[in-house]
Amino acid sequence: MQNPTNHCSSIACSSHDLVSKLGVGTVQFGLDYGVSNQVGQTSLSETLATIELLWDAGITLFDTAPAYGEAEVRLGEAKALNPDKATAMRVVTKCPSVSDLQRSASASGMSVAHYLAQSFEQSCHRLKQSRLYGLLVHSVQEIYKPGAAQLWETLQGLKTAGLVEKIGVSVYDPADVDQLLSLGVPDIVQLPFNVMDQRFLTNGYLTDLKSLNIEIHSRSVFLQGLLLMPLDCVPPYFNEYKHLLSKWREAIQSDGITALDGALMFTLQQPMIDYVICGACDRAQWQELIRASQLVDRRITWHENADTELGLINPTQWVV
Repeated sequence: MQNPTNHCSSIACSSHDLVSKLGVGTVQFGLDYGVSNQVGQTSLSETLATIELLWDAGITLFDTAPAYGEAEVRLGEAKALNPDKATAMRVVTKCPSVSDLQRSASASGMSVAHYLAQSFEQSCHRLKQSRLYGLLVHSVQEIYKPGAAQLWETLQGLKTAGLVEKIGVSVYDPADVDQLLSLGVPDIVQLPFNVMDQRFLTNGYLTDLKSLNIEIHSRSVFLQGLLLMPLDCVPPYFNEYKHLLSKWREAIQSDGITALDGALMFTLQQPMIDYVICGACDRAQWQELIRASQLVDRRITWHENADTELGLINPTQWVV
């Protein structure tokens, strides 16, 4: 694959199209999360005001999980306060891990399938939703663990019953896609994608997934905020990658745009990605994201900033 030179040019796309591709990562609503997060967990009042802002902007997809602390409860509270606006809200949540399911099922005397269905029901109760848009398994490896057969079967049963519209899996590495497709075709695949982690694009997996009519949700657009941090604020762990981060900074400076604008637009403008999951701490940060997503006159092509150093692009390997 040839790597085009950095440049910004015109793109035939409306600002509404790109704003509506924004999905809300809700982990900051429930936890103190992110390598660059200096604020901590978003307060309840700010969370509710932020959700109102997002609905008014036409953003409808919310990605959450029981593991995200108070996030599901807060989404439910927002719906209760404004049920009319909440009707368009699409919520995607996650299953507990297989080990958690097995441990809880054993303690309660239930089967894994029964406990998973109960966990889903509890998520719906917290979210104040009778049905959900999506339910995802945290990773492909979960499906292959001993005793996990009931996991996928239960998800399919919830879908058949009309309790969830789409089921899917979050993947972390392109090799995960091959494993996943050997089981069948999910409705949703969530994957990491940003200007430095372009593995799913360069090796053709985005094309493969779309050819199967799979909905693609990307996460880690800012690499947990690392792509937005000034070089002198980057934790010492990243010293060996400073030359790569410096190259990224030089690219955005040469194009005269901010790191946030460049990173977000690069991912939003990928036609095979249906939703770009972003996390932010407050209304001011979300207003910046909405503004950046409306830069329809700029086409970002920074394929040469892609890297395969897992110590940089895979946050699970970070020591910070």
